[in-house]
Amino acid sequence: RALVLRGGSQTELSSTLASLDPTSRRLTSMEKYRRSLRILDLARSDLERCAANHPEVDFDETRQLLVSANEALTKKPRTAVTNEIAENVLGLVEKAWRARIKVCGTATSPDEEPLRLIVERLAQ
Repeated sequence: RALVLRGGSQTELSSTLASLDPTSRRLTSMEKYRRSLRILDLARSDLERCAANHPEVDFDETRQLLVSANEALTKKPRTAVTNEIAENVLGLVEKAWRARIKVCGTATSPDEEPLRLIVERLAQ
């Protein structure tokens, strides 16, 4: 499910960001939740790749984040989807990204750029 932007244009990047951005006020709670899950899936995949490439690092925190991300991605909300549920998912995204930076540093590949930009937007 990785985003493929190798050799992609700024237009493609902008389009990808617009389709992922969960911060638009016009989004329904359900759409914000769907986008949040998509971003979490990208962050989880990125963190998994990062961890696999750095076997020398202790990964207790990372493992727990990956378990939490997998649970969020597979578990249906018990109640109607709300902005609060989407915000909880986005909180996991930010934690996964911080863990990824801790293990792999701040450098990103072109494929990771949309995720990095979305996480930066969330942090604002």
